[in-house]
Amino acid sequence: MNQRKINNILAELRATPPGKEPSMYPSLRNLFVQVLNHQSRDVLADSRTDAGVRPDIAVAARIENDLIIPNWIVVEAKDEAVFQDNSAAGRIMRSKWRYVTAGTEWFVCIDPATIRIRRISRTETVDQEQPDQVFSLDAPINVDLEHALEEMAFESLENRSRLRDFRMGKPGTFGRIRIEADESRRIFLDALNTAARHLSSGVGFALKAVAADRSAIRGEWNAFREQFPSAAISLNPFRVTGTASVHIEDRVRFRRAVSRLRESYRQSPVAFQLEITVSDAYRTRSKDEKQAEDLLREETAALLLSRILMLRFFEDYGYFGERRYLCNGGIAAFQAMREYMAAQYPEWLRRAY
Repeated sequence: MNQRKINNILAELRATPPGKEPSMYPSLRNLFVQVLNHQSRDVLADSRTDAGVRPDIAVAARIENDLIIPNWIVVEAKDEAVFQDNSAAGRIMRSKWRYVTAGTEWFVCIDPATIRIRRISRTETVDQEQPDQVFSLDAPINVDLEHALEEMAFESLENRSRLRDFRMGKPGTFGRIRIEADESRRIFLDALNTAARHLSSGVGFALKAVAADRSAIRGEWNAFREQFPSAAISLNPFRVTGTASVHIEDRVRFRRAVSRLRESYRQSPVAFQLEITVSDAYRTRSKDEKQAEDLLREETAALLLSRILMLRFFEDYGYFGERRYLCNGGIAAFQAMREYMAAQYPEWLRRAY
């Protein structure tokens, strides 16, 4: 971390005159872009979010496959010294808590004299498990402040604390939200919206991974149906019906075509099942191939989300007893297996499904 650059930025912030809060925004953006290595497009100053609020600075987390977690860091700036005082800082953060979304992990308050950093483990309340880290800007950067800033750096995204706690099943990771309160309802709906976007993106990547196999299978399947319209295929196990109507002179060609389809099923069962049992229904409902794929992606993501919510409901209300398949249970077990086998998540998901 470039201490000279940090000290220059802190000096600019210390020099902020009263009534000139917007003049702090360029320095704050430089802190996150030039020092903490976030991409410039992910650090927004005084920009309205999807929730209709305008944090002074909002930093998005750009993670695997270019997925975005909006408002991973939110910053409230003041041009007068107020954040050293715990009561004053608490009042301001409470009034600005609407900046916080389901993915927010850091709330940073900064004025010409103080930087206050709050790690967010529970988005539904302003009060957190860990105390704020409070640093004076009157002195050059020290080791503690440098470490606190490093935790918000782009390089820390892969091992961000909220994700780590979730994977290891830390109690409280899956907190209940009382959605009768307006603020809690907003965070809950934001969490659903974020989950739906990420699931849709994930399904899209999965479909892209099997696109070439699906195209080849589609050609084989369409040729087979054209030549042998009375034949049908069922899966799990692979079986062909309607063979009695195939003319005897076509039997050899028919067996070869079935053999090719069986081999395609063996090599790419997911792509084969999509083309044989799913894709035609979506093409019938759509005007073109793109619309069919979009519909398949969105409905698959919606189905996954509904199943996750149903599982969480049954876990929360004790239908499975003490055994938990997702919340503080299954994810931790899956993470332990992944680490033991030294394999990445996509590999284990392929094996599982």
